Amino acid sequence: YDGSCNNLKKPWWGMTYSPLVRLFPAKYADNKQSPRLSAEGGSLPNARILRTKLIQSKRGLDDLRYWTLLISWTQFVSHDTGHSVPRKDKLDCCAQGYASDLNTCMPIEILGDPFYTNHSVNCMNMVRGQITDGLNCPLSPVQQVIDITHYMDASPIYGSTRKIAE
Repeated sequence: YDGSCNNLKKPWWGMTYSPLVRLFPAKYADNKQSPRLSAEGGSLPNARILRTKLIQSKRGLDDLRYWTLLISWTQFVSHDTGHSVPRKDKLDCCAQGYASDLNTCMPIEILGDPFYTNHSVNCMNMVRGQITDGLNCPLSPVQQVIDITHYMDASPIYGSTRKIAE
């Protein structure tokens, strides 16, 4: 259930509530946990602006079956491979005082957004998941902890614990 023993040499790899294994080295600005910067050293582009610019085309949007399948499959894959452990404290990263704490919050500004402007929303709450120092080494980058197995194994259907599976 918990993903243990899938690797006989390193049986803890991929277990629930363990650090997510990286495919590439971490790219934190401070080499520890601060959000990464662009190649020029500035902030990365706003996530909401990127999304609205990249998906401007109306081509193919008329085929609802295609989009429903794509959205459903994407959601399933994301839930099966990367469900981070939420923080115990419920934070509003858009509220004063939290927006500058980038170790905990990464609010997404959505000023002038074609959709959210009509709903008087100018910030999207983004709380960073629980992290660990991995091997308790203060110099190593933090790792995200996920509460499911690290494999595409249909754990959203079957569960990652005996209790959930039953």
